[in-house]
Amino acid sequence: MDNLTQISKAANPGAGDVYVNGILPNVAIAYFQTQGGLHETFPAVPVELQTGIFAAFARADSMRVQTELKAPNASIAQIGFNTDLTGTYSCKVYEAEYAPPPEVVANYRLPLSLDMAATKILARSAYLRRELSWTAANFTTGIWGTDKTVAVTWDDPSSDPIGDIETGCRTVLLATGMMPNTLSIGYDVWKALKQHPDIIARIGTGNASNVDPRMVTKQLVAALFGLEEVVVGSVVYNTAASGAAISMAFSAGKNALLSYKTSSPSILEPSAGYMFAWSGLTSSINGLQVRKGRDDRRDEGWYQIRHSENFKVTAPELGYFFTACVA
Repeated sequence: MDNLTQISKAANPGAGDVYVNGILPNVAIAYFQTQGGLHETFPAVPVELQTGIFAAFARADSMRVQTELKAPNASIAQIGFNTDLTGTYSCKVYEAEYAPPPEVVANYRLPLSLDMAATKILARSAYLRRELSWTAANFTTGIWGTDKTVAVTWDDPSSDPIGDIETGCRTVLLATGMMPNTLSIGYDVWKALKQHPDIIARIGTGNASNVDPRMVTKQLVAALFGLEEVVVGSVVYNTAASGAAISMAFSAGKNALLSYKTSSPSILEPSAGYMFAWSGLTSSINGLQVRKGRDDRRDEGWYQIRHSENFKVTAPELGYFFTACVA
């Protein structure tokens, strides 16, 4: 009888025999980083044509005193401005497509809609392309009005990052009459700054106006430096080829750029750089377009992203570049 009971129990199906694990309808894991890019320090300027010329008024003329004391019946002193028309932009076009096979579409059961998933994948790709293009072209030496290697790296407690930034501000101000308002830094540089004893000492230890003791934020550091904004480059990417072991890296490195960034691009408003975005192609002011369509011959839907831009340094003297800020 005991043997029969044991056999009967073994024959009963278990939970794993009658239930197949399904996909959760409210949770999925994905990595769609579309923030923390230093390229956003260049304001977008929509342009109708792929290439063109932008005018620059001569800095030497605008910084020179040109009014003169006028005697009775004397002629009025004439003021003139030379215009530089050698500045050009040329927007490159980037595209990518995601075309899931009909079998994938038919079996798709993830909680995020396929349209949304495809859009996020493509948007992440475009954001990363823009960030890597910007850092390669502009977050390096030989581009800005001043290149500076700090005497002591900022991860050394004996260094003087506050003094270094002040020197940079004075240099840009003296050359242009414009006070820098933005500090763009790599994540490793930010890590060093927020732990620097001089910065912690200046921010305070907590009181009625600073309820977070020694909480070093970007806003507080910007105020300490006399700037409007500290931008931390936190974009990461896989440097390995497809199929190889993953190898992650920060896009911004260990440098810093002190610059003037306008909040309202206009014909008479200087800025260290602009992103010329080809709105004439993409029908959007940021030069980016996402499309959806279908290939009936292959019974296949597709999603495409297109972006076209040129990150252009328009006033190098408005930038002060620190290289190798941390070890």
